[in-house]
Amino acid sequence: MSTEPLPGQKIAARLRRNAEARLVQERRSSTCPDEIDALRLMHELQVHQIELEMQNEELRAARDDADKAREELSVLNARLEELVAIRTAELLAARDAAQAADRAKSSFLANMSHEIRTPMNGILGMAHLLRRSGVTPKQAEQLDKIELAGRHLMEIISNILDFSKIEAGKLLLEHIDFDLHELIDNTLAIVADSAAAKGLQLSADLTGVPALLCGDPTRLSQALLNYLGNAIKFTRTGSVTLRARLRAETDDGYLLHFAVIDTGIGMTPEQQGKLFEAFTQADSSSTRQFGGTGLGLAITRRIVQLMGGETGVSSTPDEGSNFWLTVRLDKGLPTSSEALPQSAEQILQRDYQGTRILVADDDPINLEVVQMLLTDIGLAVDTAANGLEAIDKAGASPYALILMDLQMPKLGGLEATRAIRKLAGRRLTPIVAMTASAFAPERERCLTAGMNDFIAKPVSLENLFGTLLHWLARQPPQDPQD
Repeated sequence: MSTEPLPGQKIAARLRRNAEARLVQERRSSTCPDEIDALRLMHELQVHQIELEMQNEELRAARDDADKAREELSVLNARLEELVAIRTAELLAARDAAQAADRAKSSFLANMSHEIRTPMNGILGMAHLLRRSGVTPKQAEQLDKIELAGRHLMEIISNILDFSKIEAGKLLLEHIDFDLHELIDNTLAIVADSAAAKGLQLSADLTGVPALLCGDPTRLSQALLNYLGNAIKFTRTGSVTLRARLRAETDDGYLLHFAVIDTGIGMTPEQQGKLFEAFTQADSSSTRQFGGTGLGLAITRRIVQLMGGETGVSSTPDEGSNFWLTVRLDKGLPTSSEALPQSAEQILQRDYQGTRILVADDDPINLEVVQMLLTDIGLAVDTAANGLEAIDKAGASPYALILMDLQMPKLGGLEATRAIRKLAGRRLTPIVAMTASAFAPERERCLTAGMNDFIAKPVSLENLFGTLLHWLARQPPQDPQD
């Protein structure tokens, strides 16, 4: 801190020195002590007065400086508040825009899911009905190709939806007991035909790997299928092997290492570096030659990360690739793999002949497919093309179960369900949503509206018949004559 005297202090000190000098001179010339004292007092008073005036002046200057500083600070604060308000508004606008974009994306994906799944349900359903009606070997082969193309298209849309869920943090993992060996067998069975068509040897090596695990078997199978599908796609001759090893064990669980090893075209280090990025492939020409969205490996990496593991690849051009992943899974309890004595379809055919079902769907092809499938196993089926027709028919006569589409003209499935629940005697009628929407919030909306269950299109026969049996079994089978 500076000790330099203020200007007023310097002046006062100079006046004091001058006054003292005059006093010394007058003391020399005067012989009266009282006169000298009076002079000294007078000079002291003058000096003090000057000091006070100078101090007052300095205080006024300091006060003026303080007032100026306060004004400048007030201006700065006002400007700062203005800038904060502007920035806050910008952030709120950016947040609103991001939320709007997220809603738009979700709406787009939901609409795309609906617009693709709805016709695919009709295509796959009609193919199934044709197969059941009896076809020649050549026609059966053609139906196989239709179903294969349909499943491929569904795989693409499912990958897009899964990636969207992952990006939004909405992909949740199950935690259930399962048999790893059974999962691997089922997973290999899905790709067995593709491998056989190319003459590839498909095998699994599970040496030393525990069978009973707890986690999400569906997502683990999905991750392995992405690896296996890629390996088969990019392997012309040779083999594809799925290998699993136990890396570590704790009191509660395991660290498992899986690898899919092929004798395919391989990759350069540069190609390997971008494999797990979304919407990319090792070579842009691969998309044209082999197809795909470039999402499979990105989804695999995200799933594996959710399971506490890692992904990686090692590859040599023209020699093959080794795609690997690790996952952490809990120890599981034994699961019952005992097959049911009869399928749901067989039980429906035996015990529920003539049971009346109402199907509401605005798509005529889907309506025809479901009607034919249910009629084929002996159920009595009425149809409605929109929600208003569904309400009218549900009110006119009782049904053992109602299958309800969501997006219909005139009145949607949710509104129709709420109206049916208000009808006399219809409060407990099972209503099952049958919709092309595959998003979890849609399921919650259905349950909140009063529906009992949810089936996603394209509808698998096992899921359809199993759901029907589940809800019909909760009430006594109807007499066919009722």
